[in-house]
Amino acid sequence: MAVDPLLCSREELLVLLAGQTVVIEGLEAQIENLQAVVAELRRRLDADSSNSSRPPSSDSPFKRPSPKTSGMPGDEGPARKQGKQRGAAGKNRRQVDNPDETISVEPGACSGRGAGLADAPLLRIFRRQVFEASPPPPPRVIQYDVAERRCRCCGQVNEGQAPTFATGRVQWGPGVSARAVLATIGHHLPYGRAAVLLATLAGLAVSTGFLVNARRRAAILLDPFMVRGGVRWSV
Repeated sequence: MAVDPLLCSREELLVLLAGQTVVIEGLEAQIENLQAVVAELRRRLDADSSNSSRPPSSDSPFKRPSPKTSGMPGDEGPARKQGKQRGAAGKNRRQVDNPDETISVEPGACSGRGAGLADAPLLRIFRRQVFEASPPPPPRVIQYDVAERRCRCCGQVNEGQAPTFATGRVQWGPGVSARAVLATIGHHLPYGRAAVLLATLAGLAVSTGFLVNARRRAAILLDPFMVRGGVRWSV
């Protein structure tokens, strides 16, 4: 029911003004939340292979991504060429002082007269290092010997407190769970492919059920951080 301010007393006007202030504040909060939702939806709608990690195959056939501009100062030209840019500092891999393995490569015989070189003087050694992937190691097994002792004074039985992740006789550790979450959530791998990847690169023969539970536990732990601007984002 509409109220005529001209017929209200001063006290009634103050009450009316306070109520309108509460309504305005609520509407402003709703506007901020809706603006955050609209901004996120617009970002997703405008995302393509030129401004996100999406592959070119996911681009719409009706929208061609604009070419990337050069990041060099004063260069407003078209897309940069792939690889190292002109004037950019190089990033070369450096040799290490203590390689894991050293293999001597000796010349078999003289290329001139065919004589043996076993006793020939050494002039120089050229160091060529190859950084190779290591084979997957076996899992590192950590055993917790949980002691149980009886108090001599009162006879109370006391048990040591093992870590919260060591509740059963055998289970995967938090480092394995972190790698499982990285593969399935960070890199969006299906559970089957993530299990094969962990077994191939880390020697961890995890099951798809473990990967599902690891993702579920990560979602529970991240729940307090998944609310931004009044909008809840899913993992």
